[in-house]
Amino acid sequence: MAGDLRIIAATNAFGLGIDKPDVRFVIHRDVPASLEAYYQEAGRAGRDGGPARCTLIYRPAALGRAAFLSGAGQSDESTPEDEASRQAYLRSRLDMMRSYAELPDCRRGFLLNYFGEVYDRVRCGACDNDLVELQGSRVRTQRPVASGHLADLVVNSRVTHAGWGEGTVQRIAPDSVTVLFDQVGYKTLDLELVQERGLLEPIESSSLNVEAV
Repeated sequence: MAGDLRIIAATNAFGLGIDKPDVRFVIHRDVPASLEAYYQEAGRAGRDGGPARCTLIYRPAALGRAAFLSGAGQSDESTPEDEASRQAYLRSRLDMMRSYAELPDCRRGFLLNYFGEVYDRVRCGACDNDLVELQGSRVRTQRPVASGHLADLVVNSRVTHAGWGEGTVQRIAPDSVTVLFDQVGYKTLDLELVQERGLLEPIESSSLNVEAV
């Protein structure tokens, strides 16, 4: 805390106990089991408002370890049905972590959408993907445009699915839509199929009007 040590290597539990405002970087050696965990742990950096760098060392094979750790601590009193539902929900959160790690677009926008916030900019200009684009080595795809009965589909709007029930739209990408369903967790659906087959129906009475400020 006095600044005598420049680097601290620690478990994530120990790291979360460090409330030091001028941490300049956080490096994840392992993939967290969820974006909630990643956001909290990476959030140790730059609390003084200064620039900070957060690096995730990602290996697809490491997702199996994260899945194992995320399933620890299950209750012996839960029924097989409850446990199956819980495991499906945990897997869906890990799938979102994978999506973030393999994302070709703006990471800030992805994170904000995940937590129910609208990010109206095309890019943040600070994540690795956007820095590559700013250097002119990749062309950004256009923002998605929903049509038909999904024309008003926005982040935070409520929808229903015939098999998965009700949920909240988390993200709309150029070719997909991600929904957090109340019972089964996160599902990412092909946007074209959603529109062609009417897989999602907006729940107008529960929709939220969101304005970008």
